[in-house]
Amino acid sequence: MSVEDIEDLRLRFVFSYIQLITDVKYDKIKKFLDDSKQAEKLLDFFEQSDLTHLFVVLHPTGVFEIHTKFPEVFKFKAYYFIKKERGVIEKNTDWSTLNTLLSYGDMDKSPLHHFIAFVNTVLSPIILNEKNREDWPESLSEYIKRDLYNLQKKSAMVLARIEGKTHLAHPVGIEKIDTQEPISCHGDDVIGSLMYAIETAVVDWSAQINDILKQQSGQAIANGEFPLPNFEYEFWQQRMNCMQDIYQQLVHPKVKKMAVILEANRSAYANPFKEMFKRVVRAIVESETIVTFLTPLINYLNDLETVQFEELKPKIQPIVHLMALLWVNCEYYRSTDRIVILMTETCNLLIQLCRQYLDPTEIIKEEPDEGLIKINKSLDILRHFRDVVEDYRQNVKESCQEQNVEPAEWTFHSSWVFSRLNAFIERLEAIKASFWVYYHTLLDYSRLEKVEVHGVVGQTLTTRVSMVYDEYQEAYRKFTDTNMDCLSTEDTTFSTALSEFMKLFDHWDNRMSTIIVKAFLMSNTTLGAFKLPKILRSTSKEVHGKPPSSTAFHNMASEKCPFVHPTV
Repeated sequence: MSVEDIEDLRLRFVFSYIQLITDVKYDKIKKFLDDSKQAEKLLDFFEQSDLTHLFVVLHPTGVFEIHTKFPEVFKFKAYYFIKKERGVIEKNTDWSTLNTLLSYGDMDKSPLHHFIAFVNTVLSPIILNEKNREDWPESLSEYIKRDLYNLQKKSAMVLARIEGKTHLAHPVGIEKIDTQEPISCHGDDVIGSLMYAIETAVVDWSAQINDILKQQSGQAIANGEFPLPNFEYEFWQQRMNCMQDIYQQLVHPKVKKMAVILEANRSAYANPFKEMFKRVVRAIVESETIVTFLTPLINYLNDLETVQFEELKPKIQPIVHLMALLWVNCEYYRSTDRIVILMTETCNLLIQLCRQYLDPTEIIKEEPDEGLIKINKSLDILRHFRDVVEDYRQNVKESCQEQNVEPAEWTFHSSWVFSRLNAFIERLEAIKASFWVYYHTLLDYSRLEKVEVHGVVGQTLTTRVSMVYDEYQEAYRKFTDTNMDCLSTEDTTFSTALSEFMKLFDHWDNRMSTIIVKAFLMSNTTLGAFKLPKILRSTSKEVHGKPPSSTAFHNMASEKCPFVHPTV
């Protein structure tokens, strides 16, 4: 089946046009027509006289959206059908009549494209039509034409920048350059002369190219961001594409004729034009060379994302080796600034992989043994990368000396590369230390749930123990439920929360010490006195390092049980 099988000529007209300029399959159209609500919405446009606009938005997946008012936002290309006059269009309306009653076309998803199309196809023909300017003073006519040109130029430049390109706007009157004698470009009106327009274009182009060449891949790091090695590769890939695009514009026949005119008229801008062209060529060679040498390293780094982090250690040495080869063999990358940027981005990648492995919001909830194993493996891998880089300093120097290339060695300070990595390692060390402290403490306080004190005041003391346990449980719940990134070196929430949580243990330890001493002193039997330190030995050792009231306990045991505790 095809669009020709649609019985309603109105619907066939709409979808024939859409299918004519797209590759949408008929099964997508049929699926839309089978949806009675959507099809009815489309038919309303034809059958209701007050509806004059129809917009059909086509998704890349082949899904249609129907609007009878201009969509506030549409992310994909749209097709419009507008009634030239209000009224109802009947079902049996023939094809030629539909073509007469409707205006139709397509719209790009970008408002800028709409604006440029309006300027070039509507505004420009009106202004440039001499009949519309018959009564205008010549000076006004020239300045308005120049303003129109500037509007077109700036619009094209903005669009090119959005698309990642650089547009070199041609000077006014370049369309006549093929008929212009190179030596007769000066006019009586300097502002309106082709020579002036060419020289102005050279200045503008040179400024555009200089702005591009001033851009550095390390700017993101300077701005406090944490780019990955792919960012470095994409930067040079974009630089290469941009310079190649500019080169193609500079070798255009009309631009070559501009250079001939500048040279023939001995313009002061002839040499700057040549230098600008040379800078573009050098930039192409530089970027192409860097992309070529970066590709093996980037491919290897991309493969790391498919490897389990705990298995990453054997992959570290090849990474640094590829960096060393890049330094030795690529003259354009043999710069301290650039190798520091690449290593910093590699550190960011390792940190990101480590964060994915540990899970910042879950690591503090891990079981002590499992958490410590993960932390230790992470520390081992990160330190290994740092150590391998330091080891390669000497290897790089020797390789450069063998090939007689300068500069021969990595002279950067370690902190330039490892500042964030070192901070991340310190955070892991802090978490590791906290595992030993608060997890062991948590084990002690978790035992309080089953503690029951007997004796004269046993019930009262048991209640007080339960209160401590309940407070501990609530504090631990709040601490672990806090939405924090404990692996972020930029976020102090974890450090603050851990510090406040640990302060509570001092308060609970003092209360438990009081309870333990009172329970010991109020013991009715020697057997009870013996059992108490054994039951609570973990907590008592945590607080004091030895059982509470050891002197009183020793004296009591000596008096009542000399065969157990002989007097010394």
